Amino acid sequence: MSRFDVVIFGATGFTGKFVVREWIKNYNATEKLSWSIAGRSKEKLVELIDQLSNEFSKMNLYFCLLS
Repeated sequence: MSRFDVVIFGATGFTGKFVVREWIKNYNATEKLSWSIAGRSKEKLVELIDQLSNEFSKMNLYFCLLS
């Protein structure tokens, strides 16, 4: 059994960033799904998390980096 209902792989790439932002805009507030993002570069994930935190600061988003 998985910890998350949805995992967005490749989140730091061009398409991955688009998918993450669309997910947040369209599904985060309305669905009761647990979700996460994944990528190959820890540094790029941290950078993306910072961007998303600033971009969606009015939403209740919680980030935890697991390595």
